[in-house]
Amino acid sequence: MPSFADIENLLLRYRRRYRYLAVFVDDVDEFRAADLAQRVAVIEQSPLRLSIPTSRGRMVAEVATDKGVARFELTDRDRGLASTVAGSAAVDGLIGSAIGAATGSKDGLLGGLVLGMLSGALVGAAITSPDSHRIFSLLFDHTTGEWRVYDGPFLPWAKQQLAG
Repeated sequence: MPSFADIENLLLRYRRRYRYLAVFVDDVDEFRAADLAQRVAVIEQSPLRLSIPTSRGRMVAEVATDKGVARFELTDRDRGLASTVAGSAAVDGLIGSAIGAATGSKDGLLGGLVLGMLSGALVGAAITSPDSHRIFSLLFDHTTGEWRVYDGPFLPWAKQQLAG
């Protein structure tokens, strides 16, 4: 499963073309860690937005607890990222709900595949244009620990779940 560091590296690699990476919450190592509440700061509880310190800066993860999807974004701004008071039980409960939703939405469909979607606005495109966003589908390779292009049979379903 990818870690926060794997996600950060991917976002850094594609930062000129894509702004976000969406993945299922249950596929990210740290979301299953017992000390998650000590690793992240809660920006908002509804929707759940987390500030994640990384080796090169900071990421923000917006977690759709009802869908079990987290959307990560690199940020170099600390403004607006002040932590709210949220106990570890609150963070664990919200992430636990998101993990349950992710597992339920996949319903064993992916059989261990870890899929992700990079997305970002096209340069110069009108915001209301249907083509104003591009999406790049990825698969996390457990053996190499790297992301690679995914164009398999679950692509339409993954786009609907992750990018929708």
